[in-house]
Amino acid sequence: MVAKKLTIFLFLHYIVFVAVLHASFDAYSILKGRAIQGRACEELLTVPPQELGVLREDFIHDSTRYAIELPTTEIRNQCAMGNCWIYAALADLETRILIETKKMVNLSEAYLTYLALVHKTLDALKNPGLQIGMGNFMTNANWLIEQYGIVPDEVWQPRVFVSNKENSLKLFEFLDGRVAQYHLAFAKAQTNKEKARLYRKASKDVLDILQVYFGDVPESFQYNGRTYASPKDFAESLPVIPRLSWTCLVPVREPLPENLRGGKQTNASTQFNRTLPNPLVEEVLTFDEIEQKIVENLKQGKPVPISFESVDAFIDKKTGIMSIDAFFHPEGFETPQWRFKHHFGWNDGNHIVLIVGVDLDSTGQIIKFKIKNSWGEKTGDHGTFHMYRDYFRAYLNAAYIKDDSFSEENP
Repeated sequence: MVAKKLTIFLFLHYIVFVAVLHASFDAYSILKGRAIQGRACEELLTVPPQELGVLREDFIHDSTRYAIELPTTEIRNQCAMGNCWIYAALADLETRILIETKKMVNLSEAYLTYLALVHKTLDALKNPGLQIGMGNFMTNANWLIEQYGIVPDEVWQPRVFVSNKENSLKLFEFLDGRVAQYHLAFAKAQTNKEKARLYRKASKDVLDILQVYFGDVPESFQYNGRTYASPKDFAESLPVIPRLSWTCLVPVREPLPENLRGGKQTNASTQFNRTLPNPLVEEVLTFDEIEQKIVENLKQGKPVPISFESVDAFIDKKTGIMSIDAFFHPEGFETPQWRFKHHFGWNDGNHIVLIVGVDLDSTGQIIKFKIKNSWGEKTGDHGTFHMYRDYFRAYLNAAYIKDDSFSEENP
């Protein structure tokens, strides 16, 4: 009897041992698989330099070499808001104030963002189908300053940090949702009185949503020992007045072949409302002519805003290098023709930055531009980027030059 119980006892222990061993093997296999996957991911991130898309080790780059270099204010971070046009406009204004007065002033991007959203949201109420987005032209920011003024960062901050991805996505969703709700109700309204009531209610609701995120914008404030009656009063006191008139230098582009022009065209810019006035004078020039004008402006102490296509494949966010030749790419590779990409909607996303320096070779040929970006100090070269000539010519949309037919006193 004892022997029988012992046999059963040993048998049960054997079963438990086998089960534990099997589970351990499964766990080992899972961990091993994860380790293999982990190594695979790690290998993808640490590929040898001959792999495509990796920054070349033999690429010669000097982040300190610039023949002309303008002083700048601190680097900001637009995060996920998509308001680079506001950051570029204020960076331009702050830089010109710094050069003119040797004093640094930090102006509030959040204040202009609030004003832009008020305009865009109210316009979306009047135009069914317009989706609220932050995309716009740099000159729109200067128009907002002329109409409503500007405030320093030190005197006002929004109630919520609206620029981070989570907050900005929610804000746009709430605004778009209220606008859509209004248009659906408006379509069913039977009388003009009912339609007017719906519009008043929707207008109040969207402004209330913005107020929740931004809080109360300042009406009067004190700054550097002086009282300003309004943001416009402060803007008019600035030593450099934002100009409304710019010349937009657009490069000559090779036309599309005739048999491609009838293909499907996608214009991404029509998806979002761009309702603010845009006083631009457009001039089509060769790349040589545009580069010459940029260098001339830098020599005069004038920074130059540019709009370009932001292509991550040729941007190293650790060093700030922006160059096609700096990366390994297939032999014979050419970037897609600009007109082809824009005709068919192959745009990687437009971005606006400020050129604040230029590197020239011994013959005066441009090597690279120094870029003040708005992606924060933790990207690039402490927030600065270095746009080489090959990237500039492949992805430039336009350069913005001050129109000298307008004086500072009469912009």
